[in-house]
Amino acid sequence: MRKPNPLIAADVGEDATLHCFRLGNDTAGTIVWNKQKVGHEPCALVTVGRMPIFENQFKSPRFSIKKEGRGYHLHIAHVEPSDEAVYYCGVLKFTQSFGKGTFLSVKGKPDLSVSVFQSSVSDSVPAGASVTLQCSVLSESRAAELQVLWTVMLWK
Repeated sequence: MRKPNPLIAADVGEDATLHCFRLGNDTAGTIVWNKQKVGHEPCALVTVGRMPIFENQFKSPRFSIKKEGRGYHLHIAHVEPSDEAVYYCGVLKFTQSFGKGTFLSVKGKPDLSVSVFQSSVSDSVPAGASVTLQCSVLSESRAAELQVLWTVMLWK
């Protein structure tokens, strides 16, 4: 998978497209999009084989897959506050592997607005190596109680 944009911001009611591309000539495996709300486990959103198969809670005309060459882009129409999450595009072969996620920040929602910016880490890090992760959290209110949750994903 090619690196997606790590942050996309959309106002309530706007449309958002999250990108996913297959690399090289690899066509093996099924494309899978997952959604992870802050503090929750990822959940499957859609599996894309010959046709997209959306999970029950995402069977809505607001969600669609736009196939474009080697891309399988997730389109969300009329963004709602509940759409704010990290979206992962992955490939399901014998096991599921994920690319880097894209955080969809929904602006103009009625509750507290928080933006998260995370530094990138190289695609692979040797076992035992040290890595520095940086995260900036911006909030519209200084009085807000904020928590930062770090999720580490390991691949073999």
